[in-house]
Amino acid sequence: MSEIKTNKISSLASNNDITIDPDGTGNVVVSAVLTANAGSIGMGPAFFAHPASGQSISANTFTKVTLGTEVYDTDSKFASSRFTPTIAGYYQINASVTYANANFTQTGAILAIYKNGSSYAAFNAIVGGFEQRHGINGSALVYLDSDDYVEMFIYGPGQTVAHNTGETHFSGGMVRKA
Repeated sequence: MSEIKTNKISSLASNNDITIDPDGTGNVVVSAVLTANAGSIGMGPAFFAHPASGQSISANTFTKVTLGTEVYDTDSKFASSRFTPTIAGYYQINASVTYANANFTQTGAILAIYKNGSSYAAFNAIVGGFEQRHGINGSALVYLDSDDYVEMFIYGPGQTVAHNTGETHFSGGMVRKA
């Protein structure tokens, strides 16, 4: 039976070359590309989108927020204001809506992250009543399997939501593979 030696990794170069010195007599360089398994931290799909223009929201009914501008969509998993990651895992999903003008009677509003067409997480706030913008934001850790999807909905006054990146946006990314 032959002896099995434990190889010692003595250095990792910036070009991902690994230097192995199995017995201390000399170096053997093995060229390799180090990659994480798909779905490891930093390796899953991620997106960030916002409305392309202001959107009128129907009063007192849940209305899907239309997100016409993608800032990024790493794996082309965001379309029609919906994120369908196709890789099972845990995703951090963030939502934010700001009303373009808050000069209306103060009232309650609800921002919801929908999973597969039903409310998964909801956040509420009092909006309106002042000459400044009002908004709601929230985030949730959501388990999504290969065919699940998430969307952003708003319930509240029949007003217009702002469309710039800093005020109304929807984003998410994989935290951990299932």
